[in-house]
Amino acid sequence: MKKTDVLTIPNALTLLRLLLIVPIVVFILKEEYLIALLFVALSALTDVLDGIIARRFGQVSDLGKIIDPIADKLTQCALIVCLVKRFRAMLFMIISFIVREGVVGFFSMYTFKKTKRVTSSRWYGKVNTVIIYGVMGMLLLFPHMPIHLANGAIWFSTILMQFSLIAYTFHYIRTLRAYHKENE
Repeated sequence: MKKTDVLTIPNALTLLRLLLIVPIVVFILKEEYLIALLFVALSALTDVLDGIIARRFGQVSDLGKIIDPIADKLTQCALIVCLVKRFRAMLFMIISFIVREGVVGFFSMYTFKKTKRVTSSRWYGKVNTVIIYGVMGMLLLFPHMPIHLANGAIWFSTILMQFSLIAYTFHYIRTLRAYHKENE
């Protein structure tokens, strides 16, 4: 990996997103939900900007393809864990999240080991991320919403997470099969 692949604006924005996890967690634990939501929004903005800048200015890097989803997952995990005390349905989301990330992470590493190619995120992973952030944002913006509405949103996001898991599993299986056919 060249030095220029590491020192890019998109990678700096991703590192900023990792740092923003700290104030998000602190303000949720202090029950300062609107302030926490502002930091989540700033985190989401840096996520969008790093993608736009990377594509527009040719700064897409393998490092970015690796650390960007890690930043997403750590932020999502922090939000889910911090909100489980307030919304018990989050327990199922935590389990779903761990299973999804474990399976997708395994397939991603295994595919990289076999093909030496870093796989970019897919549209269903991006939709999953948007929905998770949307639900978390809604829960932060309206912390006293009726529990049945909160639970419905949490369950919707959890089910979508499992759809994403299934779609990624099939994607990695197809990728590995195509690689084996190319190298027979």
